[in-house]
Amino acid sequence: MADEEHLKILKEGVKVWNAWRRDNIYEIPDLYGADLRGLDLTYVHFMRTNHGEADLSGAVLRKAFMVGAYLHGANLEEAVLEGADMR
Repeated sequence: MADEEHLKILKEGVKVWNAWRRDNIYEIPDLYGADLRGLDLTYVHFMRTNHGEADLSGAVLRKAFMVGAYLHGANLEEAVLEGADMR
């Protein structure tokens, strides 16, 4: 189950999320099972974020920074991953 506080921050927008990530670099965000379908997450900083079983179908993850993100079971169907760093 996703951390409600983390979901709330993300839903405030990518700029707010990325600022929170800069201030909380050692925290591992938990978005496990989150419904993120169709969201525009261009330039989002998802390093080491738990996306297990999350629904990212149709999400725009263009230029997203997802190094070390946990994506086991995540639905990325029709997600836009152009330029995303998913090492």
